[in-house]
This record gives sequence, structure tokens and C-alpha cells, in this order.
Amino acid sequence: MSKSNSTKVALVCLKTSQNITNQSLLQVFGKHGKITKILIFEQGPMQTKVFIEYEDPEQAQDAINCLNNTKVMNNIICNVYPSRLRELKLDNVPNTKGMDLTQKLPFSMPSLWDLNVNEDESASQVSEEKLVDIRKRLSLIDEEISRTIESKLDNALIKLYQQTKCLRVLMGDYQLEEILHKTSKYGKIVYLKQAQQEVYVKYDSDKECQQAYEELKDQLIVQIKYNFESIPGYVMVNSNC
Repeated sequence: MSKSNSTKVALVCLKTSQNITNQSLLQVFGKHGKITKILIFEQGPMQTKVFIEYEDPEQAQDAINCLNNTKVMNNIICNVYPSRLRELKLDNVPNTKGMDLTQKLPFSMPSLWDLNVNEDESASQVSEEKLVDIRKRLSLIDEEISRTIESKLDNALIKLYQQTKCLRVLMGDYQLEEILHKTSKYGKIVYLKQAQQEVYVKYDSDKECQQAYEELKDQLIVQIKYNFESIPGYVMVNSNC
């Protein structure tokens, strides 16, 4: 990968119907560098797609080189590619789908070293007692993260619901035409703007916007937004003009 095209974000595709968690991703991909953000943006019946942001592009490239076209997490087929995204934004993303390790938490995340796991140690050499202890400690971390973040996300969403609403969609690996096809099903679009990798969609009513959010939040990276008209970008639809 050339330096000008380098990205610290890796796109991960896992061929599985299993539930993939932030902690399981940390265990596998954390061996290749310091992970700063994780975003599980698509979970289907046969495949899960994830963005993983590393501290620098070299670490992301190492993960791509080592894990692409391999099997991880109990024989799951794994493909890893460089993403077109330069960084991840996790505003109002539920903690079950996203994790921002750059935010200061009221506790410290243990590293593999803290958990007494040697990265070169084979699975057969790890005792059952040690594995049980690791699972227990990781479970406690997930619970602590949930208690710390969930209430703040709920309060933020409640405040946003009380405003004039617009749908903010992160394009990711979707084309603009695909975004428009998905969002136009839920009402008349009266305002449409593209700002780099983001698309802002305003419907004829807040009710339509809310319905679109509820239906699309498990398919796309979406959030409710307001005061969006001042955001620089290319306006494609504006029925007020």
C-alpha cells in the first residue's frame, strides 16, 4: 500500500452467523497493533462486517497481511481489506456495535500481558483454568462498559428526538445510489446533502425520519441529526428553494 493511500482502518468480513462481540475482535486483531476503535456495522445471517481502526496505518496493514483469507474464532473464514475510510466516528453508536478505546474509562482495559497470555503460546498449552479466568474477566469488562455508556447514549438520543430531525448516514462501503434506494422507502425526501462520506436526509415529517431511523439502524450506520444545513457539502435536493 502506498503511503499516500494508507489508512489505519481495516475492513473485516467474517463468514459466520455467530454473534461477534467487541471483546472477541479485540482478542484476535489486538495482536497486530493498538486498536483505537471498533465498529460492527453489519450483521447478517451469513456474514458480519466490521471496521477496525488502529493507531497507525502500519498496524492496520500488518493485520491485513496476516489475517486476510484465514480462519479465526473457531474456524470462521476471515477476509481483511484496507478501508476507504481514514478514521471512524462513533457518535451515538450503541456500545454493542462500537467501542472507542481512545475515550477515558473509569477503569483500565487489561492487555493480553495483564491477562497472563503469551501471544506465542499455542491453544494446547493454555490451561482450562486460565481460559475460564480470561473469559470471566472479559465478561466483567463488557458489563462495566455497558453500565458506563448506555445511560449517556439513551439521554443523548432522547434529546435528539426532541429536535427537528434529519438522518445522517455514514456511507462506508455503500455507493450513494444504494443509500438513496434504502432511505427513499420511508417518505418524501425534501432535503438531501452529501458531505464527503456522510449523507444528510431530511424527510417531509419528523415521523418519517424517525421511522427510517428505526428501520435502518441495524442495516446502516445512521443517527438522528439537527442543525445540519450549515454543514459544508453538495446539496442535491432542497424543496425550500
